[in-house]
Amino acid sequence: MTIPNAAFPMLIARSDDSSPGDRRERNEGNIIDRQGQPIERPDLTPSLNALESNPNLMFEHWGEFWRKVHGPRVIHRDAAEGNMIDGVSNYHQIHRLAGAPSSAFPPPYRPLVDGDGFLYPYIWDKVPAYNRPAYDGLAYVAAPTVKELVPFGYSSQAVEKINHEGALFNRSWTGSLSAEYVIIPNDAPSFPPICTVHVHYRRAGGQRELQEHLLHRHSVVIRSGSLAQTLIQRFAYLLNINKSPDGPFFNDRGKRVDAISVTYFRNMGDCETYFGSEEYQTVQNRENGFLDNERSEWWTGIVYPFINPRSEVATARDSSVRWD
Repeated sequence: MTIPNAAFPMLIARSDDSSPGDRRERNEGNIIDRQGQPIERPDLTPSLNALESNPNLMFEHWGEFWRKVHGPRVIHRDAAEGNMIDGVSNYHQIHRLAGAPSSAFPPPYRPLVDGDGFLYPYIWDKVPAYNRPAYDGLAYVAAPTVKELVPFGYSSQAVEKINHEGALFNRSWTGSLSAEYVIIPNDAPSFPPICTVHVHYRRAGGQRELQEHLLHRHSVVIRSGSLAQTLIQRFAYLLNINKSPDGPFFNDRGKRVDAISVTYFRNMGDCETYFGSEEYQTVQNRENGFLDNERSEWWTGIVYPFINPRSEVATARDSSVRWD
């Protein structure tokens, strides 16, 4: 076992033309036009959006830009020294897939049938409502120590050329310095391609109390399941350790997130099997007792790796992040 990595998970909501009353918050200055100026009402003037002027293409263009433009810029070595990724041991993006399992619409998926079990001939008046999660993706960054992680957000490359891009392709981001506790380590050269992202908010009590429960008790329930041992390829907790505005990677929304857990699978079939199982229902029933389900959510995404850890072992759950 090893000590936890320092991590900076960033939950991302894409740039869009949602109205001010949308449940998704908006970072001040985000969603800009082609002159780099914030758009006051993107819902009234979607054509001004610098990322994509056609709202029908926004979700697709957002995913393409984040993976194919922003990601390569982040890992590009722009100078002989002082690059933002020098100390980073893991950087990958997880893009949410609407057709994959989520807390709003988990498997098993059943056909729409009438009271006698027969298919309706037409279902145009029976389409289930779509409940959009608060976030569209997760940027997952980790390093052996906080000192090695800090350049990712505070180097000259990050400050002068990269960080401001968030205003272009994101509506908002939520993140905070975290400790990465790997419960089930990945033993493959690259991360598995499918990942569920669970955003945890406590129902009651303190943040540390919830984190201790997740790490020392709830994780045991998850990893001891027979399906989990067969289907889960990696499982980790990202526990928020930053509550001070003076700390690195501080974000007002980020301090509210108590923890994030990430669960990886080799394919979507394994993911749907696990989250549609009685084993997971038992896990969820336990979580209903200590998580705020009005705010907590989970969804599934595809994993795009940029920097992979060389090897991975389980984290000692009684150890803490190293700062230097």
